[in-house]
Amino acid sequence: AYKSLKESETGLSEAQKMAHIGNWEWNIVTGELQWSEEMYRIFRLDPQESVPSYNELLNYVHPEDREFMDNSIKKALKGEPYSIDYRIITASGEERTVHAKSEVIFDEKSIPIIEKGIVQDITERKKAEKALELSEERYRIITEQTGQLVYDYDIEKDIADLAGNIEELTGFTPDELG
Repeated sequence: AYKSLKESETGLSEAQKMAHIGNWEWNIVTGELQWSEEMYRIFRLDPQESVPSYNELLNYVHPEDREFMDNSIKKALKGEPYSIDYRIITASGEERTVHAKSEVIFDEKSIPIIEKGIVQDITERKKAEKALELSEERYRIITEQTGQLVYDYDIEKDIADLAGNIEELTGFTPDELG
């Protein structure tokens, strides 16, 4: 049973590392906080050191996102689970973007006793989204400035996406053509 448990823990740790997802649990009653190994990797902290306290953790949250993250946690303690994105500044000084999700377990008197959740490093996804936005903006500017009408027809949805100076070139508004 011990060997099986260790193999299961190792498998979970490897899966979290591949997906860049760490998990945590906070015993609100005792104040004890536990982190998975991936949480330490995400924040670039040494797993041999103790888990940061809540206030220490807030120091890693980007200053512009701190209040948002803190308010989300406070709402969770009142029964509103959260699923948010925010930026962190790692122990090595690097800015990363994470997605966090949590839920709180309440006792029979509706008092919060445990909060648990996940943190996923989504920095690369956010960079790709930003690159796509920039590419789309460049495409839009080029089509408008070249005086060309560009369209993309989706055969499955039977809709056309038009770009360029549509009204100037066709005499119709985009809505009239749509």
